[in-house]
Amino acid sequence: MKRIFQVLILLVLAAPAFAQVRPQGQAPVTPSLKVGGLDLDYFSPKEYIIGGTTVTGTQYLDKEVLITLSKLTKGDKIVLPGEATSDAIKTLWAQGLFDDVKLNIEKFVQDSVYFEIEVVERPRLSSIDLKGIRKSEKTAIQEKLNDKTGKIVNDNLYNTTSAIVKKYLLDKGFFFTKIDYKTRKDPNAENSVVLEAYIDKGHRVKVQHIDFTGNKDFKSAKLRKFLKSPKQFAWWRFWGSGKFAREIRRE
Repeated sequence: MKRIFQVLILLVLAAPAFAQVRPQGQAPVTPSLKVGGLDLDYFSPKEYIIGGTTVTGTQYLDKEVLITLSKLTKGDKIVLPGEATSDAIKTLWAQGLFDDVKLNIEKFVQDSVYFEIEVVERPRLSSIDLKGIRKSEKTAIQEKLNDKTGKIVNDNLYNTTSAIVKKYLLDKGFFFTKIDYKTRKDPNAENSVVLEAYIDKGHRVKVQHIDFTGNKDFKSAKLRKFLKSPKQFAWWRFWGSGKFAREIRRE
Protein backbone atom coordinates (compact mmCIF):
# COMPACT_ATOMS: atom_id res chain seq x y z
CA MET A 1 0.00 0.00 0.00
CA LYS A 2 2.85 2.34 0.86
CA ARG A 3 4.52 1.62 -2.51
CA ILE A 4 1.27 2.49 -4.36
CA PHE A 5 0.98 5.71 -2.38
CA GLN A 6 4.52 6.65 -3.34
CA VAL A 7 3.84 6.05 -7.06
CA LEU A 8 0.70 8.16 -6.93
CA ILE A 9 2.63 11.04 -5.42
CA LEU A 10 5.19 10.81 -8.21
CA LEU A 11 2.45 11.05 -10.86
CA VAL A 12 0.73 13.99 -9.17
CA LEU A 13 3.88 16.02 -8.75
CA ALA A 14 5.01 15.23 -12.34
CA ALA A 15 8.65 15.65 -11.30
CA PRO A 16 11.62 13.55 -12.48
CA ALA A 17 12.28 10.56 -10.30
CA PHE A 18 14.09 7.27 -10.47
CA ALA A 19 12.63 4.09 -8.97
CA GLN A 20 14.70 1.04 -8.14
CA VAL A 21 13.52 -2.56 -7.86
CA ARG A 22 14.92 -4.16 -4.74
CA PRO A 23 14.99 -7.81 -3.69
CA GLN A 24 12.01 -9.04 -1.70
CA GLY A 25 12.31 -8.35 2.01
CA GLN A 26 14.13 -5.05 1.74
CA ALA A 27 12.44 -1.76 2.65
CA PRO A 28 10.68 0.03 -0.23
CA VAL A 29 12.58 2.88 -1.84
CA THR A 30 11.52 6.39 -0.90
CA PRO A 31 10.89 8.33 -4.14
CA SER A 32 13.41 11.12 -4.52
CA LEU A 33 14.68 13.66 -7.02
CA LYS A 34 18.46 13.64 -7.31
CA VAL A 35 20.04 16.82 -8.59
CA GLY A 36 23.71 17.65 -8.32
CA GLY A 37 24.31 14.87 -5.80
CA LEU A 38 21.50 16.05 -3.48
CA ASP A 39 18.42 14.04 -2.61
CA LEU A 40 15.02 15.70 -2.47
CA ASP A 41 12.76 13.64 -0.28
CA TYR A 42 9.14 13.70 -1.51
CA PHE A 43 7.92 13.09 2.03
CA SER A 44 10.03 15.89 3.48
CA PRO A 45 9.57 18.92 1.21
CA LYS A 46 11.81 21.88 1.87
CA GLU A 47 11.42 25.59 1.16
CA TYR A 48 14.03 27.25 -1.03
CA ILE A 49 14.64 30.70 -2.42
CA ILE A 50 14.83 30.94 -6.20
CA GLY A 51 18.35 32.19 -6.92
CA GLY A 52 17.69 32.66 -10.62
CA THR A 53 16.04 31.21 -13.71
CA THR A 54 17.52 31.03 -17.20
CA VAL A 55 15.87 30.19 -20.53
CA THR A 56 17.53 28.29 -23.38
CA GLY A 57 16.30 27.40 -26.86
CA THR A 58 14.45 30.61 -27.66
CA GLN A 59 14.93 32.38 -30.99
CA TYR A 60 12.16 34.96 -31.13
CA LEU A 61 10.41 34.98 -27.77
CA ASP A 62 11.32 37.25 -24.88
CA LYS A 63 13.06 35.23 -22.17
CA GLU A 64 11.94 37.54 -19.37
CA VAL A 65 8.32 37.10 -20.41
CA LEU A 66 8.70 33.32 -20.28
CA ILE A 67 10.22 33.51 -16.80
CA THR A 68 7.31 35.68 -15.68
CA LEU A 69 4.82 33.18 -17.09
CA SER A 70 6.56 30.31 -15.30
CA LYS A 71 6.34 32.20 -11.97
CA LEU A 72 9.88 31.04 -11.18
CA THR A 73 11.00 34.55 -10.35
CA LYS A 74 14.29 35.31 -8.65
CA GLY A 75 13.84 35.98 -4.95
CA ASP A 76 10.54 34.12 -4.64
CA LYS A 77 10.18 31.18 -2.31
CA ILE A 78 9.38 27.70 -3.59
CA VAL A 79 8.78 24.33 -1.96
CA LEU A 80 10.61 21.35 -3.47
CA PRO A 81 9.36 18.84 -4.26
CA GLY A 82 6.07 20.57 -4.98
CA GLU A 83 3.49 21.52 -7.56
CA ALA A 84 5.12 24.81 -8.56
CA THR A 85 7.54 23.11 -10.96
CA SER A 86 4.86 21.08 -12.77
CA ASP A 87 2.61 24.16 -12.87
CA ALA A 88 5.41 26.11 -14.57
CA ILE A 89 5.68 23.50 -17.32
CA LYS A 90 1.90 23.32 -17.79
CA THR A 91 1.61 27.11 -18.05
CA LEU A 92 4.33 27.40 -20.68
CA TRP A 93 3.00 24.45 -22.66
CA ALA A 94 -0.51 25.93 -22.66
CA GLN A 95 0.74 28.98 -24.60
CA GLY A 96 0.90 26.88 -27.79
CA LEU A 97 4.33 28.30 -28.62
CA PHE A 98 6.54 25.25 -28.13
CA ASP A 99 7.11 21.73 -29.40
CA ASP A 100 8.87 20.83 -26.16
CA VAL A 101 9.26 22.31 -22.67
CA LYS A 102 11.64 21.04 -19.99
CA LEU A 103 12.42 22.38 -16.54
CA ASN A 104 15.83 21.57 -15.12
CA ILE A 105 17.33 22.29 -11.73
CA GLU A 106 20.83 23.55 -12.43
CA LYS A 107 22.18 23.71 -8.91
CA PHE A 108 21.63 24.42 -5.23
CA VAL A 109 23.63 27.03 -3.33
CA GLN A 110 22.80 26.70 0.34
CA ASP A 111 19.07 27.47 0.54
CA SER A 112 18.83 28.81 -3.01
CA VAL A 113 17.80 26.87 -6.11
CA TYR A 114 18.60 27.75 -9.73
CA PHE A 115 16.33 26.70 -12.59
CA GLU A 116 16.81 26.32 -16.33
CA ILE A 117 13.80 26.40 -18.67
CA GLU A 118 14.64 24.53 -21.87
CA VAL A 119 12.26 25.04 -24.80
CA VAL A 120 11.95 24.16 -28.47
CA GLU A 121 10.05 26.88 -30.31
CA ARG A 122 7.49 25.96 -32.92
CA PRO A 123 8.37 27.13 -36.44
CA ARG A 124 7.12 30.40 -37.92
CA LEU A 125 5.07 30.74 -41.09
CA SER A 126 6.92 32.16 -44.08
CA SER A 127 4.11 31.72 -46.64
CA ILE A 128 0.95 29.79 -47.49
CA ASP A 129 0.75 27.80 -50.72
CA LEU A 130 -2.90 27.30 -51.74
CA LYS A 131 -3.52 24.29 -53.98
CA GLY A 132 -6.63 22.96 -55.73
CA ILE A 133 -8.28 26.29 -56.60
CA ARG A 134 -8.21 28.67 -59.55
CA LYS A 135 -5.66 31.45 -59.83
CA SER A 136 -8.26 34.17 -59.28
CA GLU A 137 -9.54 32.42 -56.15
CA LYS A 138 -6.01 31.94 -54.89
CA THR A 139 -5.24 35.65 -55.33
CA ALA A 140 -8.40 36.74 -53.52
CA ILE A 141 -7.89 34.36 -50.60
CA GLN A 142 -4.17 35.12 -50.35
CA GLU A 143 -4.95 38.80 -49.75
CA LYS A 144 -6.98 37.79 -46.71
CA LEU A 145 -4.13 35.64 -45.37
CA ASN A 146 -1.24 38.08 -45.70
CA ASP A 147 -1.32 38.96 -42.00
CA LYS A 148 -0.51 35.33 -41.10
CA THR A 149 3.10 35.60 -42.25
CA GLY A 150 5.49 35.36 -39.32
CA LYS A 151 2.93 33.74 -37.02
CA ILE A 152 3.69 30.58 -35.08
CA VAL A 153 2.42 27.44 -36.81
CA ASN A 154 -0.03 25.95 -34.32
CA ASP A 155 -3.65 24.84 -34.09
CA ASN A 156 -4.86 28.44 -33.97
CA LEU A 157 -3.17 29.19 -37.30
CA TYR A 158 -4.72 26.11 -38.92
CA ASN A 159 -8.18 26.99 -37.61
CA THR A 160 -8.13 30.66 -38.66
CA THR A 161 -6.73 29.80 -42.11
CA SER A 162 -9.44 27.19 -42.64
CA ALA A 163 -12.14 29.63 -41.53
CA ILE A 164 -10.98 32.30 -44.01
CA VAL A 165 -10.73 29.87 -46.94
CA LYS A 166 -14.06 28.20 -46.23
CA LYS A 167 -15.89 31.50 -45.77
CA TYR A 168 -14.67 32.78 -49.13
CA LEU A 169 -15.71 29.59 -50.93
CA LEU A 170 -18.99 29.41 -49.04
CA ASP A 171 -19.90 32.82 -50.42
CA LYS A 172 -19.26 31.37 -53.88
CA GLY A 173 -21.65 28.49 -53.31
CA PHE A 174 -19.17 25.81 -52.15
CA PHE A 175 -20.68 24.53 -48.93
CA PHE A 176 -18.59 21.40 -48.37
CA THR A 177 -14.97 22.52 -48.66
CA LYS A 178 -12.31 20.24 -47.17
CA ILE A 179 -8.73 21.29 -46.44
CA ASP A 180 -5.65 19.21 -45.64
CA TYR A 181 -2.34 20.74 -44.55
CA LYS A 182 1.31 19.87 -44.95
CA THR A 183 4.40 21.85 -44.06
CA ARG A 184 7.82 22.02 -45.65
CA LYS A 185 10.90 23.80 -44.42
CA ASP A 186 11.69 27.14 -45.97
CA PRO A 187 15.38 27.01 -46.99
CA ASN A 188 15.54 30.80 -47.06
CA ALA A 189 14.37 31.46 -43.49
CA GLU A 190 15.58 29.97 -40.22
CA ASN A 191 13.02 27.99 -38.21
CA SER A 192 10.33 28.83 -40.78
CA VAL A 193 8.00 26.68 -42.86
CA VAL A 194 5.78 26.97 -45.91
CA LEU A 195 2.23 25.85 -45.19
CA GLU A 196 0.70 23.89 -48.05
CA ALA A 197 -3.11 23.93 -48.06
CA TYR A 198 -4.73 21.26 -50.24
CA ILE A 199 -8.25 22.51 -50.91
CA ASP A 200 -11.10 20.32 -52.12
CA LYS A 201 -13.99 22.65 -52.91
CA GLY A 202 -16.44 19.89 -53.63
CA HIS A 203 -19.46 20.57 -55.82
CA ARG A 204 -21.11 23.97 -55.97
CA VAL A 205 -24.61 23.94 -54.50
CA LYS A 206 -27.22 24.71 -57.16
CA VAL A 207 -30.93 25.47 -56.96
CA GLN A 208 -32.72 22.69 -58.78
CA HIS A 209 -36.24 23.84 -58.09
CA ILE A 210 -38.00 26.82 -56.46
CA ASP A 211 -41.41 26.34 -54.85
CA PHE A 212 -43.74 29.05 -53.59
CA THR A 213 -46.36 28.77 -50.87
CA GLY A 214 -49.28 31.07 -50.23
CA ASN A 215 -49.49 32.34 -53.82
CA LYS A 216 -53.15 32.42 -54.89
CA ASP A 217 -53.25 35.00 -57.68
CA PHE A 218 -49.98 34.20 -59.41
CA LYS A 219 -48.58 30.96 -60.68
CA SER A 220 -45.20 29.81 -59.45
CA ALA A 221 -43.74 29.95 -62.97
CA LYS A 222 -44.63 33.63 -63.23
CA LEU A 223 -43.20 34.44 -59.81
CA ARG A 224 -39.94 32.74 -60.73
CA LYS A 225 -39.50 35.22 -63.60
CA PHE A 226 -39.49 38.09 -61.12
CA LEU A 227 -36.64 36.54 -59.13
CA LYS A 228 -33.42 38.27 -60.01
CA SER A 229 -31.45 35.70 -58.07
CA PRO A 230 -31.31 32.79 -57.63
CA LYS A 231 -32.49 31.36 -60.90
CA GLN A 232 -33.87 27.87 -61.00
CA PHE A 233 -31.54 25.48 -62.78
CA ALA A 234 -32.15 25.24 -66.55
CA TRP A 235 -30.06 23.31 -69.04
CA TRP A 236 -30.20 26.14 -71.61
CA ARG A 237 -29.00 28.84 -69.18
CA PHE A 238 -25.18 28.85 -69.15
CA TRP A 239 -24.38 31.64 -66.68
CA GLY A 240 -25.54 31.76 -63.09
CA SER A 241 -28.06 28.96 -63.54
CA GLY A 242 -29.06 27.68 -60.13
CA LYS A 243 -26.20 29.39 -58.30
CA PHE A 244 -26.87 29.30 -54.56
CA ALA A 245 -24.76 31.65 -52.47
CA ARG A 246 -25.00 32.14 -48.71
CA GLU A 247 -26.32 35.71 -49.06
CA ILE A 248 -29.13 34.45 -51.30
CA ARG A 249 -30.10 31.75 -48.83
CA ARG A 250 -30.34 34.26 -46.00
CA GLU A 251 -32.65 36.49 -48.00
